[in-house]
Amino acid sequence: MKKDKDKKKQQPKIEVSAEDNQKNILQKIIGDAKAEANSVIEVARTHIAKALAEAKQKIAAEEQAAMEKAKSTLAKEAEQDEQIARNETKKVLLAEKQQIISEVFASVRSGLEKMGAADTKKLTDALSKKYSKAGDTVTKAGGGIIISNAKYEIKLTLDELLKELRQDIEADVVKMLFAD
Repeated sequence: MKKDKDKKKQQPKIEVSAEDNQKNILQKIIGDAKAEANSVIEVARTHIAKALAEAKQKIAAEEQAAMEKAKSTLAKEAEQDEQIARNETKKVLLAEKQQIISEVFASVRSGLEKMGAADTKKLTDALSKKYSKAGDTVTKAGGGIIISNAKYEIKLTLDELLKELRQDIEADVVKMLFAD
């Protein structure tokens, strides 16, 4: 019986030919190479996916930065345009105010020129009394007088008086005419 058991235990040996052995080795090498290639391809795909994701993030960040820069530039340009418009408006308004002030002083001049002889005499006498000294020459000119001597000449004509008056009171006239 022992022999029967030993026979059963012994499996028949399958003989592999050298050709089959080479085929098996070749298939093993090809299988290992395919597995290695698939592994390398998977690693490459992972790297490509990571690089692509990073590139997309970088592009999105650059787009965002460019948009914000463009918005900032547009806002600055709009602000500059508004400032230019405000300045132009102020220039026009100032020119109109100066025109009105000139018209007010022209009206004053016209009123002074229409003074009667008695009022003109009172004005020239008052100016002469206030500004002339002994030895001065007083000459009537331009609705007023010119006081002179060897050392000086004082022009107190209507033009000179109005010019000086305008310098002295123009700020007050502006406040009265254009109080906000």
